[in-house]
Amino acid sequence: MKTITFADVQLGDELLAVRAEPERLVRQDDPLLWSDVAHVVDGSPNWLWRITAAVLVVRTDALALDDYVAGLLASLRGETGDLVVKEGVETLRTYPDCRLDRVSRSVPKEPSRSNFDASLEFHFTSSSDPAST
Repeated sequence: MKTITFADVQLGDELLAVRAEPERLVRQDDPLLWSDVAHVVDGSPNWLWRITAAVLVVRTDALALDDYVAGLLASLRGETGDLVVKEGVETLRTYPDCRLDRVSRSVPKEPSRSNFDASLEFHFTSSSDPAST
């Protein structure tokens, strides 16, 4: 089973998917190089990585699920750090120096499960190339 951690905090119970796309900054984006929004260092070659990770969270009841999601989001607010994908104990990929931009929660697909699971989508930005091990 694959898992993902951000700043040493595991995101959800299982990694469903992760996608990283490079994005070249153009002249109109120059202000982003020095803003808090883009988290790009001055020595950057003007490339950003936009990373999206979808994770599954499963709990035994809706209250436990809501508490977990709220606690997770509160602990990550304002954090920066490495995003690490693992399978078991093996590290598959590291996205260094990421910044959490946004988190969204999916609408449950199976109402019969009583909303005891949630798919969360995390969006990160990094100015560093991902590293495989």
